Amino acid sequence: MDIPQVNPVTEFRPLLRCEFGAIICLLCDECGGFPSKRIARHFSSSDKHTLPKSLYDPILQVLPHHRLAQDWDDLRRPPHGSAPIEGLQVMSGWLCTRCDLRTTGEDVARQHLKCGQLSHVHLQCWNRVKAPTYWTVVPPPPPLSGPIPTTTTTAATIDDSSTSQATRIFTPLDHSF
Repeated sequence: MDIPQVNPVTEFRPLLRCEFGAIICLLCDECGGFPSKRIARHFSSSDKHTLPKSLYDPILQVLPHHRLAQDWDDLRRPPHGSAPIEGLQVMSGWLCTRCDLRTTGEDVARQHLKCGQLSHVHLQCWNRVKAPTYWTVVPPPPPLSGPIPTTTTTAATIDDSSTSQATRIFTPLDHSF
């Protein structure tokens, strides 16, 4: 993975989301949100940003730590169906309508064919590696510019090898996120 070169004086800007207890790294596209105990390591570790402590420490010291999650399990999630949170990736995934599972993995979705209908949804999570609990988001529609595009709806299937038939599991949404 290429680490983007950052001018820390002009581009260092963590996003604080106190209502969820998270600090979001806006320096990189794939990092996501962090609890207060983990953000300093992210900013200073050699495989991420290697920012000098003198740059990020004063900012972290003034954050209202009493309102921030201390560790991964303490991060609060927005309600399902919320607007996407800035700085977090919007991912394509599935929602099992019977057991309420949310996943981005096709293999996991395939295992939930027995539960019932799967819906194709847009998902976010704080951090795909350390806090991969997803919530559904509803991205805003893309801005209209030029002619109005036409779309076609198609059905996709995941073949469940334990039965002789393929099962229709979702109807794709607009993928322009």
